[in-house]
Amino acid sequence: MKFTVKTNTPFDARPVPLRCPHCGREAAMVGIGAHDIDVGGGLWCGQRMCPSPGCKGHIFVVHRQGTLVESYPPSTIDFDSSAIPPNIVSSFNEALLCHSVGSFVASALMVRRTLEEVCLDKGATGKDLKARIADLKERLLFLASS
Repeated sequence: MKFTVKTNTPFDARPVPLRCPHCGREAAMVGIGAHDIDVGGGLWCGQRMCPSPGCKGHIFVVHRQGTLVESYPPSTIDFDSSAIPPNIVSSFNEALLCHSVGSFVASALMVRRTLEEVCLDKGATGKDLKARIADLKERLLFLASS
């Protein structure tokens, strides 16, 4: 998204609520000392920092009177990856990142890659992904009926 600076009038860097793309914490991201810049249409660009003492991640924001319009790095969907193998988490995180920037085809491809990783991890067999997913389904049905 391209923005053209309309005026350099200082605007106090008010807190902008969002989930930190660095640590995942929901918080009001605080200004880092620089004024925001008016880019027209009621939109302002500025820099924020995560208030979490363990993070303090740097974020660029576009907002309308404190309501977030865009941020970079973008926030992604939060999920608990603690019990998931690293290769599956890596593929899924890439799918989420693609989705967060509007690259939906790339996101779908990475979701497919995530499914392939799950099948590999669970030892599913079959000539293609559809067959491997069907194999997983049969295994789950067998486990559920046992």
